[in-house]
Amino acid sequence: MEMAHFGVYGPSHNSSPKAQKVLKEILNTTTQKLQNELQKLDTVQDSIKSVLDNLEKDTKDTYNEAQLLKCLPLKAKLPA
Repeated sequence: MEMAHFGVYGPSHNSSPKAQKVLKEILNTTTQKLQNELQKLDTVQDSIKSVLDNLEKDTKDTYNEAQLLKCLPLKAKLPA
């Protein structure tokens, strides 16, 4: 991964290989942590979508069952 140039560090990081290495390690660690958090967020979004999809399907199924029961005679609706 290439290290981006950040003007806030000033010219000192350019003159010191050790400082350059440390800054690169910090950037890589931060990038990895960010990628991990984004992956968790993506997983959470997938889970939420799955729950909502199931809720929608179950709601439609329940509605269809209720419509079917409305068409049946009253005696057929009551459990025996």
